[in-house]
Amino acid sequence: MDIGISVGLKDAQNLSSIPFEYDSNTLWWDFTFSGNTTETTGSDTYSFVPERIVGAHNLEQNVKDAQALVDANGAEFNDQTVREMYVDDVTGLTNNTDGWYFAANINVESSVSQLFNIARNASQVASRGEIQVPSNGQFGIKMSNNDSGTINWVARGPALTLATWYTVEIQLDLNNPAVVTIWYDGVEQTLAFQNLSGITMTEFPSTDPIEIIAGNKSVASPNESFDGVVQQMIFQNGVPSSAIRTSISNYLKGQKP
Repeated sequence: MDIGISVGLKDAQNLSSIPFEYDSNTLWWDFTFSGNTTETTGSDTYSFVPERIVGAHNLEQNVKDAQALVDANGAEFNDQTVREMYVDDVTGLTNNTDGWYFAANINVESSVSQLFNIARNASQVASRGEIQVPSNGQFGIKMSNNDSGTINWVARGPALTLATWYTVEIQLDLNNPAVVTIWYDGVEQTLAFQNLSGITMTEFPSTDPIEIIAGNKSVASPNESFDGVVQQMIFQNGVPSSAIRTSISNYLKGQKP
């Protein structure tokens, strides 16, 4: 079944019920949320996963065959067909920030799996961030420090075990010097690869990205969907406080199937 939304839920939930610490830069997409109405009839449906804190940066997909599939534990993307969802309003996201933080509960069925993509201002080619699991299974991030067509690996953690649930977290801190930190199930990992040479805040883009994609790389390479199930995603537009990061990590670990 597709996650198809016939009536969009655009309002944020009661903020007193957010189950982790957050601030105005925290975004939360919950693929298990009851507000993600399932519509299985007709050929023309609208997939909509509301951002649950402020409702300003929701995930959507209006092409039925490109919508993520309903799974008992969340949203299933796969690499046999194009599956991807777009942030409906990217204004201000990764725009001259000091970095960002991404966390999710995922079960990877096979690699290569493209989990999250932040495309540069000038085109749909990634440069601000491409979070993925490559063929060697090492969860990590590619990026450039400016809106160019060049994107390279900057950090990867140890290889993930396929068909296993993980809480994965990755934090990019662009303060001098730039640092990438990766956690699996709340435990900081020794990086299997790191090359932050030339990644600095001084040259990081001050313009809005052209698009942010969950579950795929970009429309320029549409057949590289994440292959597996995603339960929840949380994104911090900037480097979170240690209290916020720890709270998010603990929440996701408690929700992991």
